[in-house]
Amino acid sequence: MIRGLVVERLKELNRDIVKELIEVYISGYSDMDKYHYTRIRDIKRYIKWLFKRDKNGFFVAKDGDKIVGFAACDADWNGGGAIHEIVVRKEYQGRGIGTKLMQKCLSYLSRNVNKIELYVGSENKRAIKFYKKFGFRIAHDFGYWTKMIKNLEKRQ
Repeated sequence: MIRGLVVERLKELNRDIVKELIEVYISGYSDMDKYHYTRIRDIKRYIKWLFKRDKNGFFVAKDGDKIVGFAACDADWNGGGAIHEIVVRKEYQGRGIGTKLMQKCLSYLSRNVNKIELYVGSENKRAIKFYKKFGFRIAHDFGYWTKMIKNLEKRQ
């Protein structure tokens, strides 16, 4: 774990932040060819879409002022919630940052929904194992994507 790591809700999305999030995205997916956008304009459009979907569900992990990872979750997706993205810069992977981002998403979504879904690359065994650690189960495969679901305790 990184001393001084902060995970917080992203309050605004400006040009400089988008640029930094694009760098995180490219770095985090650098060893996975088919599970991500490759053109800058597509990544930029995707990041803006994620933020617009649920501004309260977009979290960044920061090492000082540097964004080293981000997560985008959505409290209004198919009758439940969704985690659309968790990505960490390559050089920061394996230090618990993804876990901190996931915990933030689960805390946020558990206040709003009873079920969370996500899609992960079917060959991304590391990510599937990560999601299973948090109670997600495989629902089914769609080509090279796997849908995973987590049911939450019923809210009163």
